[in-house]
Amino acid sequence: MVARTMNREQLDSLILSSLPVALFTKDLDSRFTFVNPKLCELLNLPLDTAVGQTDQELLSPMLAAQYEQEDRQIMATGKPSAYFELLTQPSGKQIPVRVTKTLLFGTNGEPIGILGILDELHSTSIDAPEEKRLQEMKRTLAVLDAKISHSAPSTVPASRLFISYKHSSPEHVEWVEQLYRDLVEVHGIECLLDKYDLAFGDSISAYMDRIATEATHVLLVLDSATTKAIRDRIGGVAFESELASALRNERRLRLIPVLREGSDLPACVRDCLYVDFRLNELYRDALLRLANSIKGIHGKPTPGSRNGG
Repeated sequence: MVARTMNREQLDSLILSSLPVALFTKDLDSRFTFVNPKLCELLNLPLDTAVGQTDQELLSPMLAAQYEQEDRQIMATGKPSAYFELLTQPSGKQIPVRVTKTLLFGTNGEPIGILGILDELHSTSIDAPEEKRLQEMKRTLAVLDAKISHSAPSTVPASRLFISYKHSSPEHVEWVEQLYRDLVEVHGIECLLDKYDLAFGDSISAYMDRIATEATHVLLVLDSATTKAIRDRIGGVAFESELASALRNERRLRLIPVLREGSDLPACVRDCLYVDFRLNELYRDALLRLANSIKGIHGKPTPGSRNGG
C-alpha cells in the first residue's frame, strides 16, 4: 500500500537508499548528485549535505585526487572501470572494497555523469588470488604508514631515482638497464633498479616500499604493455604507479613518465610532462634533459645575463 502512494522518483530513491552496497552518482563536473546511506557510512560523508559537493570538498586530498582522475578517464574514454582497493576510513581502519564506475546516460542517450558502486568485501566473497593480493596490499600499506611517519627527511639523498617498469620483453628490459647505467655512470644520479637492488629471497613488497621511504623521483618507463598493466591494475608496476601518484599528490616526490612507444599515457600521469624517448637518434638529448630535470638544472637564463648593446 505504501508503494502505491509514491511516485516513480520517490520509489527509485527508496530502493537505491536501501541497497546494501555504497552507491553514488556525479554530474559531468564530478559533483555528487546522489549518495546513499551506505556510501556515507563507508566514507563518513554527511548524508544531508554531500549532494552538490565534490570529492575535494568531502574527502582527503589523496583520495579525492585519485577519484577525480578516474572520473576524467571514464568521461574521456567511455570505458567503465572495475577494480579492488583498500579503502582507508577516517578512523584509520582499512577495508577491502570492489569499486565499479561507469558513465551514466540520460533519457536522450547522452552522458550526464558517473555512476559508482563500492561493494565492501568479506573473505567469503573474494576468491583466493584476490584475497591474497588484498592482504598483501594491506600489509604493505601498514608498513608504509609506519615508515612514512617515522622517516626523517634528512636521511633522503638530494636525488634518488626509483625506476618503475614492466618486464614486458627482453629488449625492453635491456633498454631500461642501459638507461639506468647512463643515469648512474654518466650523470651521477643515484638510482634504484630491481636487477641491482633486489636479490633472490628479498621481499618484493619491501623493495617497492622504498618509493615512499627513499625515492625523491619515480621514473615510470612506459611501453604499451606497461600502460595496459597500469590501466588494468595488474602487477607490481601498477602498484608502484598508484603509490607514486598518491605520494606525488601529497608533494612527497616527483613522478616522471618516460614514453618509449605510442602516445597513450595512463591516467596517473596524463597531466604530467613526459620525457620522449621514442626516437633512438634523440636518446642522448632526452637523457640530458631528464638528468638535468632530476638535478634541478633547467638552463633558464637569469635576469641581466645578457649585456645590452
